[in-house]
Amino acid sequence: MKFEELVKYILLESNSLRLVYTKDLNVNQKQTLEKLLDNADSHSEFSGGNYVKGEDKDQQRIIALEDGEVVGFMTPRFQPESGFWRSGALYITPQHQGRGYASIMLKQFFNDPTHLPARVWIADYNESSQKAFSNAGFKKSKERNLSDSPNDKGFDWIKEK
Repeated sequence: MKFEELVKYILLESNSLRLVYTKDLNVNQKQTLEKLLDNADSHSEFSGGNYVKGEDKDQQRIIALEDGEVVGFMTPRFQPESGFWRSGALYITPQHQGRGYASIMLKQFFNDPTHLPARVWIADYNESSQKAFSNAGFKKSKERNLSDSPNDKGFDWIKEK
């Protein structure tokens, strides 16, 4: 499935979760998304880079809607220098975590072979992300520490064609 075909794709049997583009949101949903982006931008896992905000990200950002309410987003990116896709910023509101929404978004996007190979770095302490990526078919790969800080110890996770 191509990226463009994700618009309004119903993912769950309950029909309560939909994935849409930012441009497909109504005014209230866009305002909610802005608050969510502000909240996500302050999280430590996104520090040190421009992962969450930016107009260039809006066109490709996938928004998770539960019964019409914005509950999360993913900003997939292709890295031409390495030849890998990555999830970019992936965020689900705390009150909606644990429902498998991150896994659903990852599976939907990365089950398309044109979005492979894919690689993401996940910190050792981030068990929820490890679970979501594992559920989406990613395999733990080589250890790669970003610095000597305990928070910067982790592994690359890979999904190949």
